[in-house]
Amino acid sequence: MPVRAHLVMLASLVALLMAGPASAHQADPNIDTAVLALTPNLPGVEVSIVPGGLIPAVSAYNPTPGQLEVLGGDGTPFLRLGPRGTEANLSSPSYWRSTAPSGAARIPTGAFSGAAPRWRLIARRPAWAWYDQRVPVIQVAPPSARTRRQPTLLARFSVPLRFGSRPVTANGIVEYLPPRVSPTAYMTSSLHPASGLTVALLAGSYPDLFLHNASARPVTILGQAGEPFAEVGPAGVRVNLHSPIYAADQLARGVPPRLTPDPAAPPVWRRVSSASSFDWLDPRPRYLERWTIPLRYGPRELFISGGMQSAATAPVAPPAARGSGTPWWVFLLAGIALISAAGVAWLLRRRK
Repeated sequence: MPVRAHLVMLASLVALLMAGPASAHQADPNIDTAVLALTPNLPGVEVSIVPGGLIPAVSAYNPTPGQLEVLGGDGTPFLRLGPRGTEANLSSPSYWRSTAPSGAARIPTGAFSGAAPRWRLIARRPAWAWYDQRVPVIQVAPPSARTRRQPTLLARFSVPLRFGSRPVTANGIVEYLPPRVSPTAYMTSSLHPASGLTVALLAGSYPDLFLHNASARPVTILGQAGEPFAEVGPAGVRVNLHSPIYAADQLARGVPPRLTPDPAAPPVWRRVSSASSFDWLDPRPRYLERWTIPLRYGPRELFISGGMQSAATAPVAPPAARGSGTPWWVFLLAGIALISAAGVAWLLRRRK
């Protein structure tokens, strides 16, 4: 598939994820959709709602040796996550519907209820996200809910799963949460971690970090897994397209990442500026109560560190996946999976 066509398609999906069927300014920011529990509990398996979209999407992560299946409306599995990675049942109409926010996807002729399963690997990791029409879409809270000071339950939902031969249910709710305090990121490390280096944090809905390097030596910003994310120096700025931090920065800006995030892969560098300054949207100050961003400066290891504090604000969206304990990078993988899903579906239809 031509690279340009792939990027145009992904950009369209990102816009859809950000805007949904209505303007973001028309949605109630205090409506929270969350998966509360798996019944029965599956230690190590995490199922949650992807934060940030007007159309709720479900994400699953299964690093265990067992196999987790997501069942469609007819009771047959359309996704399975396990040691092999993530596989899709191309014969299931539910899989194709899961790639579209409204569920109105074009279904190939060979995909119908009762068809023999055709499994295809769509991701090397056991993490995926999908749109599920069993999750209610409520964008405006009723007036009675907005006048209450206590949370108001708006709807319940469940998504059927199977772990091995055991039936499992992901149970969740949609509720209205009154306006609350919002966490604000702050920095505790020095503004000048080394001679010639200046670091600043612009706190906002998505914290913006800034680094200026006036020295003659480049400084490397490291990702959560220790991979090089960006290098800032006299020759300018270059970024590693394989770093999950790069992917998170691009998604936060509404731009599809160029490559699939893989911190273990060899760096793929791309020059983005000839200046010796760089600012980026980093998920660590946004999702972690105590955060640290390591820097490599010649033989020295430096750190940008900080935390989050509560500050009274106007109504804001509450944290998604409440109580799930899901790490920030699972949310990132889920977001990438949503974008990748449309690409995989498009490519498979083209090959047919």
